[in-house]
Amino acid sequence: MNPVVTVTGFWDAFITKIGVILPNLLFSVALIVVGWALCNIIKIIVVRVLRLCQFDTLADRAGIKQALERGGIKQTASDIVGLLVF
Repeated sequence: MNPVVTVTGFWDAFITKIGVILPNLLFSVALIVVGWALCNIIKIIVVRVLRLCQFDTLADRAGIKQALERGGIKQTASDIVGLLVF
């Protein structure tokens, strides 16, 4: 058995498998990055709309702000809703 043929066959199979896996891996990474960016954009939009609607003032009147402060949470109610949307 020729060692050169054995090593060459191994490398050919390895490169073939990498060629099959690499596009799928790159697509998966790109999909995760795009999804993460899209979620951040949607979160920012939701928080801005809630602040425009004065959601934090309504949460303060309902007593949510005081409950959050007692729990040691520093974020506003609109920020928490934005995180939930994210």
